[in-house]
Amino acid sequence: MAGKIHILMIDDDSLMRRLFGAQLVKEGYEVIYAIDGNEGREAARRLQPDLILIDYRMPVMDGMQAASRMKE
Repeated sequence: MAGKIHILMIDDDSLMRRLFGAQLVKEGYEVIYAIDGNEGREAARRLQPDLILIDYRMPVMDGMQAASRMKE
């Protein structure tokens, strides 16, 4: 993934993903989306984005749990 800055956005709220994602794309960033902590962890491992934006409150695995597991 060279060139653009890649941002992984992990959020279970589709409206938030659309609103924030659209603004980031408009600013020239490449945005990758995940709908929960598990999917986000896998995307982060596989794609190694430059920045991860993660929602704190999500079902299945909250943002703190996902971030802790990504650090492992």
